[in-house]
Amino acid sequence: MQARLDNAYIYAPRDGIVVKRYLQSGTYAKAGTAIVSLANVSSLLAKATIGEAEIAQLKIGTRVKVNVGALEKVFSGIITRISPAATLPARTFVAEITIPNEDGILKPGMFAKVDVPGQVRQGAIAVPEKALVLREDQKTVYVVTADSKVQQRVIKVGFVGNGWAEVLEGLQDGEQIVTAGQNKLKDGSAIKSTQSKEGVI
Repeated sequence: MQARLDNAYIYAPRDGIVVKRYLQSGTYAKAGTAIVSLANVSSLLAKATIGEAEIAQLKIGTRVKVNVGALEKVFSGIITRISPAATLPARTFVAEITIPNEDGILKPGMFAKVDVPGQVRQGAIAVPEKALVLREDQKTVYVVTADSKVQQRVIKVGFVGNGWAEVLEGLQDGEQIVTAGQNKLKDGSAIKSTQSKEGVI
């Protein structure tokens, strides 16, 4: 009887917290049946999508900033893996970032924004990241024409960070772009613009 009682105790194979329970108290379980899921949250893994123009600037061991909006806090992380091949058709790579979480404030499943280090070329054209509109697998912006209409134009983007995107091709210095409400526009739409430091609203 004592041996059977001793076998009634279940010991976790590692430290962690219970994130899911599969069986309720009193339920009969066969050998090998999963009872709970454990997670070690002392460090978490974030996955970030990186454009092909930025991936050459990153390597394993690079430190990045991870901004978690729900907590209004910025964490420091380290890139621990970069996918060896691009995901089509977007031609993006996945970087895995390990984030220390000793105090347990981060929770699995939280949304985060990753700022990767990089440099914009001197004299480069840059547009607000919020002005970018994804069309299929291409990045575009709405350019304001002389007759106060918009033209959706495909651009090639370089480094993206701190809210700005470097434009390698497709936009000329001095051209005005739409930075707000562009998701409601289509090619050729007439607009009434308001000037801002970033572009046209």
